[in-house]
Amino acid sequence: MAKKKSTKVVVDSDHRNKFVKLLDKAAQNYSKWEVFTDFLKLTAISISNSDSYFISTDKETFDARETEYKRVINKYNKPERMIFPQLLAELTMELEDTCSVQGKYVDVLGELFHSMDFQDEWKSQFFTPQLVSDMSGKILVGIDKAEQAIKEKGFVTVNEPCCGGGSMIFGCLNALREYGLNPCTQALVIAADLDARCVHMTYIQLSLYGIPAVVFQQNTLTREKFDKPWYTPIFTIYGWKYKMQKVA
Repeated sequence: MAKKKSTKVVVDSDHRNKFVKLLDKAAQNYSKWEVFTDFLKLTAISISNSDSYFISTDKETFDARETEYKRVINKYNKPERMIFPQLLAELTMELEDTCSVQGKYVDVLGELFHSMDFQDEWKSQFFTPQLVSDMSGKILVGIDKAEQAIKEKGFVTVNEPCCGGGSMIFGCLNALREYGLNPCTQALVIAADLDARCVHMTYIQLSLYGIPAVVFQQNTLTREKFDKPWYTPIFTIYGWKYKMQKVA
């Protein structure tokens, strides 16, 4: 049995507190870090494989991800398996609260990551605080540039080559919202990261926020890719693959 690390968790909402408690409950036979990693992978695959008509994702990728899903979930007994959809429910409701109540996009998974002191396990990575990302987003995204891009091709492209949990992406999307634009219909996100966990975090949150996006696992410096692209459901449903081809 893996030795469990004691962590002091400080979170500021009911949904986040429930998420952490559920993670503790699932981590009886595994470390909390391992369960969190498995949650990210299982959730990302579940969202990706909702494309069962292979509109964006090819059948080979679909089958490979389905096989990986079964491999991971089979580690857990039945009561433990039932916790994963509950984790997703709490995350979804937290994202809904931040988007609808606070009126902004937030890197909730990145903030949970830090609240549970996972930095040591995750190569000492530190994600940008959302307030800093929001400020950077306002600097990077000007209303004139955004309106010009929409006039020319119908949408604004947000490209993040080292996405982490997606904080900088959300900062740019928050700036667009402040300008009165709708990121769900007028923005396209292209994101990448070397770490598969970062890819999953960004992909999950962009999917649940309803943002059209493609997320890659790749070395941005060498351009080497380690997995097939991850397409958010809204990207597939509203034909963004064809919109991209028109302006290529």
